[in-house]
Amino acid sequence: MSAQLQAIMPFIIPILPNLALILGGQWLLNIYAYYKKKRDTEIDLINSIRQQQYNTITQLYSLFSKFMELYRLINSGLTDLNDITVKRSIFSEVIKAESQIDALILKIGCEFADEDDNKEELESMLGNLRQSVQLWREKVSNSERLPFNKSSQEDYLRFKAAFSYVSAFMINKIHNKFEAPKVKMKQVEDILVGAFDNKHEKWNYSPGMNKHDFRKYYDPKM
Repeated sequence: MSAQLQAIMPFIIPILPNLALILGGQWLLNIYAYYKKKRDTEIDLINSIRQQQYNTITQLYSLFSKFMELYRLINSGLTDLNDITVKRSIFSEVIKAESQIDALILKIGCEFADEDDNKEELESMLGNLRQSVQLWREKVSNSERLPFNKSSQEDYLRFKAAFSYVSAFMINKIHNKFEAPKVKMKQVEDILVGAFDNKHEKWNYSPGMNKHDFRKYYDPKM
């Protein structure tokens, strides 16, 4: 040991515990700050995702309102569907609303679907939503009114059931999932391709079914 070091050691030794505490404490503070920032970033991301999901639900509600508006307009005695100008105007609104449903189906498949979801059930749910609104375009194209002569009419019931089930699915996801959905790209692809398949054109409905149990309309196992 050099003479200089020997000379300062008596002054260093008494403060070594304090130096260790200061340096160690700073290290712990740095670690804490790092994980706190990481956690805060994760929370901000989750909050952002949830807000976007709430916005998506709001879009679904707005589209339900839009289709109900169009239904009343199409079936109004004041609307002449044989007037080409009136027909084109309504048809344009129907196409716009139906296209927004298509985009919403894509959004639900990408932002709400989870790897634990039953792929067939989710595909059927979204496929039924898409099919339930096509009737507006088909009827207006043929200058016909919608066949909703009573609340239990099959097409009308399917429309309401589809929106109800999708809404319940989305709300359940937000209330019961506190992390961002984890889903594989292939699963999303399969769900969306299946949802846009015409195999959902026919609805598995029979008059004897419980009309208030919407889930039974989509799950043949129930």
